[in-house]
Amino acid sequence: MEGLSVDEKGKKVEILAAGEVGKFVFCPEAWRLSRGRGPRPGPSTSHLGDERAGRGEAEHERWGEAVDVLEAVRLGLRVLFALSVTACLVYRWRIIG
Repeated sequence: MEGLSVDEKGKKVEILAAGEVGKFVFCPEAWRLSRGRGPRPGPSTSHLGDERAGRGEAEHERWGEAVDVLEAVRLGLRVLFALSVTACLVYRWRIIG
């Protein structure tokens, strides 16, 4: 497995890259599943599993909508920054030229 190392005492330790930490922060359960660790232990009765799955889908939907909004805000800020830089350059060009 990637990211394994041996410390000075001979114990295997896991080293995470910054990207791994970012993936974990975004969605700990998806990070856990991508590393082959399986789902967290929890209630095994089917009715509770269905309820948890529904809540999980709703939570992912809500999270996805929040990410979409933040992406739109970030794009807007980039456009605003580009326009500001352009305005400054035009103003400077008119004063100097």
